[in-house]
Amino acid sequence: MISKLYLSLLGITRAEEELYMTNAQMRTLFGRTNMNSPSRFMNEIPEELVENVTQSEQRTPSFMKRKLEATERRAVVRPVATATGGNAIHWKVGDKAEHGKWGIGTVVSVKGEGEGMELDIAFPSPTGVKRLLAKFAPIKKV
Repeated sequence: MISKLYLSLLGITRAEEELYMTNAQMRTLFGRTNMNSPSRFMNEIPEELVENVTQSEQRTPSFMKRKLEATERRAVVRPVATATGGNAIHWKVGDKAEHGKWGIGTVVSVKGEGEGMELDIAFPSPTGVKRLLAKFAPIKKV
């Protein structure tokens, strides 16, 4: 189960602009037809990021319509990450950064520069040290 979650998250985070997720609702293998429900990971994506695309009614046998309506969900996910401009700030070890969810932390490492700048920020317990891309991190210098 962990490997499925890891692969799902890896694919979602690597998508730069658009991500298309599909589900085979019915599959025939060795002469046996199986009904498949969508991955539970697809249902964990916030609704505001999902655009549902339904398949043609003509291709769905009438005895299956009710079952498919409950499980159908093909998603087009819009990008979540938008640049915050954190990479334009000159960060150095010891700087204080404020994050909306994790509070105020201390920069403990700065790697790279410009759009590839990575910051390791130590936030109060239980959050601990987080590695963030400065370009996308929702942080501001305090």
